[in-house]
Amino acid sequence: MAATRSEGLGRSRFWPPSGRTTIFLVEIGYLLALAALFCVYEFSSGFRSALPSSLGSLPVAVPWFGAVGGTLISLTGVFKHADTWDPRLELWHWGRPLVGAFVGSIGALMFLVIVDSAAAQPKNMNAAVFDVVAFLVGYREETFRSLIKRATDLLLSPGAPTADSHAAAPRASRAPSTPSPSVERPEPSESESD
Repeated sequence: MAATRSEGLGRSRFWPPSGRTTIFLVEIGYLLALAALFCVYEFSSGFRSALPSSLGSLPVAVPWFGAVGGTLISLTGVFKHADTWDPRLELWHWGRPLVGAFVGSIGALMFLVIVDSAAAQPKNMNAAVFDVVAFLVGYREETFRSLIKRATDLLLSPGAPTADSHAAAPRASRAPSTPSPSVERPEPSESESD
């Protein structure tokens, strides 16, 4: 029997498998695979010695912790949205371990850069700190994306606030005007502004 297209969805009836139960089983499969990888890493000295001890400045386990965080938040969504399941988010669930591994690694690297730049002397931190950061970022990837957006806007936005943005702030929250050091930047052309 040939796979038929679902009306308006543009995907076959049989692939990718869909539905809350399928996503649940996939996420449990991911957790079992991650647990197996952990066991092999812990109990096989040959496997452990074949891997590098670090990924640059980060411990080698950081992506694993990010993937676990991503998988657990996906399972949380499966349980939390039993009555409001949205099939449009199923691909998000399929990719969570990989996304969690990457954003967890980037989050841990950013944490390292921030700590190193704030310290007078480079700190030797316990590897578990980076593992926890990777897990948390993998778990709360949406919050991390929001933080990245705000940091990017802060670092790359043009010039000082305009009169319009100052006027939009509530009067009670305005700080008294005091001169502060600033970097002068050229005004963006019309094609650069949104």
